[in-house]
Amino acid sequence: MCLTLKQRGKPVEIRRIPKRLISCSALTSKALRCGISVNAIAAGIFDTDLAQQLPDRLLQMHDFWASSGRLGRPEELAEYAAFMVSERNSFMNGEVVIVDGGAVT
Repeated sequence: MCLTLKQRGKPVEIRRIPKRLISCSALTSKALRCGISVNAIAAGIFDTDLAQQLPDRLLQMHDFWASSGRLGRPEELAEYAAFMVSERNSFMNGEVVIVDGGAVT
């Protein structure tokens, strides 16, 4: 999971944050008082070089599990991440958004 913070309108990225920390209201409320919003994207498998190194069986299972029936396109995730750190997203705080093509886990 990748955590994206926005401090005074500038995005700051932190990787590998446990979900329990993001949903902790104490963390998000303290950060918000400092002008920092805390949100995260829980991404599924996207069509990247890294995904192509996964075993074929895992990729086939993903296509079966995901209602979209395919891997995500990196630009789809990038658009959502850009929204999360933009000025248009001034209200969301303490959320983990799942972007995984509707995968059943």
